[in-house]
Amino acid sequence: MHVESFHIRRRVMPPHRGALLVAEPFLDEGCFRRAVICLAEYSEKGAVGFVLNSPTRYVLSELLEGENDIPSIPVFCGGPVGTDHLFFLHDISSLPGAVEVSMGLFANGDFDMLLDFLRSDSTVQKHVKFLIGYSGWSAGRRIKTGVVGCDDYVFAGRLSRGRR
Repeated sequence: MHVESFHIRRRVMPPHRGALLVAEPFLDEGCFRRAVICLAEYSEKGAVGFVLNSPTRYVLSELLEGENDIPSIPVFCGGPVGTDHLFFLHDISSLPGAVEVSMGLFANGDFDMLLDFLRSDSTVQKHVKFLIGYSGWSAGRRIKTGVVGCDDYVFAGRLSRGRR
């Protein structure tokens, strides 16, 4: 058997807004266990990202007081920072105030308008992911090429918009 056959080649790119980070397989820390993180912001000042695949036991309607007409949309753990805040990623380019993270992917925006969209069209929930908290790295813990922080994450690739 030729050992070179099992060598995995990957293209390592420098971190950037819209990049995906994948946790090392044996990392076992709360919402970072087997995490996939989308970098929403990356600069010399630091980085902000959201864990995409760490579900919580909450649904959106439970977190919004007096909003009983909102569908039961799952809420995910975006990270350990700012857990008293609700964030959202979506592909609704017409939502005012939204910040483009990657081509066709946006963060936050006009929350009241989003709630109106959710009330009026049940298919909108397929285009939004709600997150409690975020993941953050200060300038001192910059994301190194291929690796984030203290070898917590391995860079996987660039986030691109899928077809609807």
